[in-house]
Amino acid sequence: PMTRIGVYLDAGSEQFTVKNRYNTTLDGILDLEATLSDSVTNIMTKPPDCVAKPVGNKARKQVKLGKILDQMYSDLQNEKLQTDEGEKPIRLLEKIEKPIPRPPTPTIDAPTKEEEEQELAIILLQRVIRGKAIQNKMIEGKEMRSDMIEELRTTHALQSPEQQEKKKETEAILGEQRARERQEHKE
Repeated sequence: PMTRIGVYLDAGSEQFTVKNRYNTTLDGILDLEATLSDSVTNIMTKPPDCVAKPVGNKARKQVKLGKILDQMYSDLQNEKLQTDEGEKPIRLLEKIEKPIPRPPTPTIDAPTKEEEEQELAIILLQRVIRGKAIQNKMIEGKEMRSDMIEELRTTHALQSPEQQEKKKETEAILGEQRARERQEHKE
C-alpha cells in the first residue's frame, strides 16, 4: 500500500466546483425557488398509521390481561342482558344459620400488693439458690482437678527461666548482627 503522509485527497477539487449566479448570489437562489413548484418547497408528510406494539415482557402481559378482562366484561354484560330478559331467580332461597355465640372471655382478679411482694421475694430467693449451686459446682470441679492445676503452675514456673535465657541469646545475636552491619557501612 501507498503511504499517504503529506498527501491531501481533496487537493485540486476546486476545479470541479460549479460557479454561476444561481449558486453564489441571493437573487439567483430566489430565482431558482420561484421556478420550482409548490409541491417541492412545501412538503407535507403524513406519518404512517401503525399500532404501537408493546415492548418488553411486562407490557405484553398487561396487553394480554387487558384483552382477557375486556372479553370477561363483554361476557358478563351479555349474561346480564339475558337474565334481565328471562325470569329472575329467587334471592332468598336458602336459610342462613347464625353462628353459635362465643363464650365470654374469663377474667383473672389482680393480685394484691402483699402477694406481689411475696412472689418477688420467692423469685429472688430462687436466683440466690441457683447462683450458690453453680458456685458450689465450680468449687467442686476446681478441687477435683487441683492436681492438674498444680502441675500446670509448676511447669509454667520452670519455663520462665528458660524463656529468659532464650531472650538473652536472641538479644546477643541481634547485637552482633548490628555490629557487623556498622562495620560494613564504615568500609
